[in-house]
Amino acid sequence: MKLRNILLSVLFAATFCACTDFGNINVDPNSVSAAKTDYLFTYAARYTRYFVQNSDGYDPWTVYWNGYGAESINNQYGPLGTTAQYSTSSYYLYAIKNLQYVIDMASAENPGTNVTSFGDVKSQIGAASTLQAFFYLKMTDILGPIVYSEALKGSSDDNWKPKYDSVKDVYYGLFKQLNEAYTTIPADGSLNSNDLFYNGNMKNWKKLNASIRMLMAIRLSDIDPAKGKEEFAKAYSDGGIVKNAENFQYTFDNLTPNTMYSQIYLVGSPSQTSMVPNSQIVDTLKAYQDKRLFEYCDVQGYKAPVTDEAGELLPENDFNSYKGVPHGLRTNDDVSNASKGCCSFDKKLYESMTIPQVLINAAVVLFAQAEAAELGWISATPKTLYEDAIKASFEQWGAADVDKYIASAKVAFSSNKDQALYQIHLQRWIAAFFTDGIEAWADWRRTDVPFRPVGPGALDASNNAYPYRLLYYPDTDVKYNEENYKACLKDLSDGKDTRWSRLWWDVKDNRTGVYPVAN
Repeated sequence: MKLRNILLSVLFAATFCACTDFGNINVDPNSVSAAKTDYLFTYAARYTRYFVQNSDGYDPWTVYWNGYGAESINNQYGPLGTTAQYSTSSYYLYAIKNLQYVIDMASAENPGTNVTSFGDVKSQIGAASTLQAFFYLKMTDILGPIVYSEALKGSSDDNWKPKYDSVKDVYYGLFKQLNEAYTTIPADGSLNSNDLFYNGNMKNWKKLNASIRMLMAIRLSDIDPAKGKEEFAKAYSDGGIVKNAENFQYTFDNLTPNTMYSQIYLVGSPSQTSMVPNSQIVDTLKAYQDKRLFEYCDVQGYKAPVTDEAGELLPENDFNSYKGVPHGLRTNDDVSNASKGCCSFDKKLYESMTIPQVLINAAVVLFAQAEAAELGWISATPKTLYEDAIKASFEQWGAADVDKYIASAKVAFSSNKDQALYQIHLQRWIAAFFTDGIEAWADWRRTDVPFRPVGPGALDASNNAYPYRLLYYPDTDVKYNEENYKACLKDLSDGKDTRWSRLWWDVKDNRTGVYPVAN
């Protein structure tokens, strides 16, 4: 059992008791009452899992809103009116703050063994700063303006009412933070096994850092292309994730089981499982004769096996055997009827507590590079990157016949720029299946691909789209920082705190579902 599995409750206490006086750490570096940077890092890392499926409970909007999952028993969240306000307090308190402690402790003049036992200090600083930036990025992509430049300054600077930075300022600040972290990370450095992502391989941490910058930069294509091009070209030159062995993934254990295991496998009777594949991803894969369908979904899963009229199990490698469920129907009966004969998610997503959860895969990064090449941001061949991305996705899932798929009429890379960009965006959506849901949702908001009309049961169908952001912090947070909260709303498209307010980079508006077709 890895060190990270030992006494998480002690870690929690150490985080908030021992970290207030770093001088005492060096007095007794082996004491369990003193914080250890590997424990602090591990505890923070656990929070990345919530960006794939946002909680262990029901309402996994990070799966539903992307067109990957749907309800199969009740129409509880299809109306889009019951998702709660989004609280960032846990991310600041347990993730971002812990990582700042790692940075501060590793930066001390004479770090003790509670620091050095995790690895060399530069590796700790660079990895912690990179992961911290990842958390900030997720929060701003969810909410819009957030507390960034004045974060964590309450006790040190007596600043209990920090300002909210605009999305643009957060992005610019994160580019700076990530670039500095990249140069800090030594390629020959190392961390111990409490690095849950790369097991101390700092070359992969550098690739992750560059990949995050590429995903951020391509987000600016419609609003700030000059900055986007500058940052993308630098990150591309630094080198990102291009192989599945380099994927950014969270490794679960028995204390923190895979979220899909908690949501699907532990719900009791298999027939009671509340989440099944969305008809949009299923129908898209069927229309493209995409054999990733057989790896994403299962006709023998946790729902009742899908059979024909004679009671025979439908063949697994037949596209006609698979049926998804629309999200957002009108009534519980509509959902129940639509889920009859539906397929399930493939067991490889949920059957074990310890199945790793991929957050950023090589395919998504390669598709971002293909788009950048098509835009003229980098000197590379977009067709080659596009095909490499598809191959990486097929390899990740163990899907067959990738060469035949790439050569098919709908998939073969178009010479028409608009059509080529559409192909890149759609294939990126397919390849992002059950990875970082916030990233997939952000990419949909930026590109409007695929077309995501709300279901007929939505309370506010006039918007004809899934939400563009989540509601802001809980009322208690707003109450105690009201002036800064109100000031930050000007950064949203309509100056209002609604789920239909657009973020700075979200300026495209395609609600027709009509996309360019090659001549």
